Amino acid sequence: MRKTIFTIIICVIITAVLVVTSIFTFPYKGLVISAVSTAMFIGFAFVLRAANPKIKARKFFALRGIRITDVGMIFWSTVVLVSGTFILNVLTSVFCNAVGIESSVSKLSSMNAENYFTILITVAVIPAFTEEFFFRGAVLSTLDEKGPVFAVLVSSALFTLMHGLDIYFLPTFFAGLVLSFVVKTTKSVFAAAAVHMINNILTYVLWLYATRLIAVKLESIMIYAAIFALLIGAIFIISSAIKRLKKEMYKQRNILNEGEIVWVKNQANQEKNL
Repeated sequence: MRKTIFTIIICVIITAVLVVTSIFTFPYKGLVISAVSTAMFIGFAFVLRAANPKIKARKFFALRGIRITDVGMIFWSTVVLVSGTFILNVLTSVFCNAVGIESSVSKLSSMNAENYFTILITVAVIPAFTEEFFFRGAVLSTLDEKGPVFAVLVSSALFTLMHGLDIYFLPTFFAGLVLSFVVKTTKSVFAAAAVHMINNILTYVLWLYATRLIAVKLESIMIYAAIFALLIGAIFIISSAIKRLKKEMYKQRNILNEGEIVWVKNQANQEKNL
């Protein structure tokens, strides 16, 4: 329980620093915030690592490389993440309009869009790797002692908190769940980082062309396409996860069987010696 509280405190500190930093206006604000968040994510990740010395660093940070067998999971998880967050954003907007709540302005819209490459790097690429290293690596592993379900839910909630608790919190929480699922399934934080990065890039591109998409009235088509993609993607990643689980259980059973064989041989040798 102490580790859980310690992890929550660290996430609150990171959130507080980012909120305070975002309030002020200064030159190269996007780059500065990106640098500060990167330093905090990496630094606090190693703080949590120090609090869990019994777990090997490779396992703690889920540093297993991406394999060929992970490509399908990465692709379909990206499909589920992009389509799912899009649908949740639409539903949230509909809810806000229905009850008369003014939705928050996109974080991207508040940035200077003159240097698209800088925004792409600071908003889409760097956060994908640093956030995954911290949340799906350090935080998820630290909370795992309470069980995988607890770890996934709490780490996703902390991920949502760090992004700001506004009316659009559901898409962020959903993203945390999907990315945690990717790490749990592939055992690789790099796989989750790839999904996260692709999602960020696509979100940025959609933001750039949002006005044009609205002008040609593609909203309804995109909603139906997103629902279809979400269903297909969910079927694939769930079936893939089940196959991986069965394979892992089969390996564990073989290890147990080999252990039983060794035990029987040892017993037989002991009886012969008697």
